Amino acid sequence: MTAAAAFALLTVLVTTSAPLGIDHTAFEALHDIRAPWLDHAARVVTTFGLFAIVGPSVLVAALLLIRGHERIRAAALVAGCGLAWLSVQIVKGAVDRARPPAPLVHATGASYPSGHAANSVGWLALAIGVTVLAPSGRWRVAVVAAGLG
Repeated sequence: MTAAAAFALLTVLVTTSAPLGIDHTAFEALHDIRAPWLDHAARVVTTFGLFAIVGPSVLVAALLLIRGHERIRAAALVAGCGLAWLSVQIVKGAVDRARPPAPLVHATGASYPSGHAANSVGWLALAIGVTVLAPSGRWRVAVVAAGLG
């Protein structure tokens, strides 16, 4: 419920402020700490937010869950990720927010909500979903920590 309220508030801010106003403030705040190595790290992290990476990973995890006799968990994982993707597309179409200038990586289409941010939640969902396959509590903690990364 808190996440939904935060998303609604951010959507109101994004749709009622000057175009890219919030982005401009963030870019100004981060300008002084930019460095080539940080840009490279951001590009690598961004790659893991691509649906082309997250989607197949979710499908592989679902197959592993099915093999482990966790069909309901597998279905919930795939359905949740599918609904997240669909929700992002619907809101992107409704808001139609321009992308900020000078991006680190090439992207097309509307910028809000962030598909990369939504896909990063997919990694956490995947990690939590497959914890039932982990042999011990330590492995479960490690899997969830990896999903948070």
